[in-house]
Amino acid sequence: MNSILSSTLFDSKELILGLKNRLISECVEELKKKTKKKIKKSQSEYYSLILDLIKQVFDNNKNLKKKSIIFFNEIDFKYFNQNIGDLKKVTNKNIIINQSDKIILGGFLIGQDDNEVVFNYDLSNLIRKNQYFIEIQFTKLIPDSGIKELQLEFESFINKNKKEIKEYLIKYDKI
Repeated sequence: MNSILSSTLFDSKELILGLKNRLISECVEELKKKTKKKIKKSQSEYYSLILDLIKQVFDNNKNLKKKSIIFFNEIDFKYFNQNIGDLKKVTNKNIIINQSDKIILGGFLIGQDDNEVVFNYDLSNLIRKNQYFIEIQFTKLIPDSGIKELQLEFESFINKNKKEIKEYLIKYDKI
């Protein structure tokens, strides 16, 4: 009986951890959806941000070759293809832009003429890289102490029922 109870406790811990991980995954997906909506709603601000980030990359990395390639998703590629002058102005280089199917949400990749990606500002990738911070914030909302409290209540419930079953079996043996 103890092994069944231990197994049940283990299963409950696993279930709670699985639930916590699923909630974090749903939070990340919701963040991606909200980011996509925000980009659509504030496109001019989004494109200004992209230009600022590209400028920072080129200003802080003078070792970038003259022929850098900037990759965008389909929507951003169309925009920057029509506004290539803005990119050349912030980079001060002769750049090439290409479309990439790897970039889904938004952002950009900067590669060199050998197609080696040297800077990855793909928004989905940035969210994935920072998922650790999302997990920390989520843990603050639902602290491990709360999970531990649930676990202790469950253990107490099981022990109480175990004791009642034991008492019942003792009474049964007396009959």
